[in-house]
Amino acid sequence: MSYGLLAKGDAKAFFWNEMTTIVYGFGLNLAGYHFFGLTGLGISSCLTYFLYFFQLWIITGKKYQFSFDSKLLRMFLMMVLVSAVCLLLRVFADNLLSYVLGTVIILAMTFYSFRELDKRMGIKELIQSRLNGLKKKR
Repeated sequence: MSYGLLAKGDAKAFFWNEMTTIVYGFGLNLAGYHFFGLTGLGISSCLTYFLYFFQLWIITGKKYQFSFDSKLLRMFLMMVLVSAVCLLLRVFADNLLSYVLGTVIILAMTFYSFRELDKRMGIKELIQSRLNGLKKKR
């Protein structure tokens, strides 16, 4: 969405969007590191990008009537939720449990993501054609 501003020739909106994000991102990083060390820095970075996403969504929606397909938005929110669950597992669960459950969750989400990409853009065929192209070059 950010580069969409540049593609529309709106360098001023791009600049102010990025500058705003840098300012609150820096403040969140300082606070996160000050209160929680490296873990806080990681959380503040996640929070910065989460806020950045919604900031851009509002800007591009108002300026250019941009919107997400409801299926894509649902998938995005599910991925955010699953990522949060993995983070909570890592922070609050036993190491072995968090690694085992985290691995299962990541594998499940990888399978789900691949299946959704295949529905939308035929990724199996794309991979197969690339592999066939590599075989022919040999």
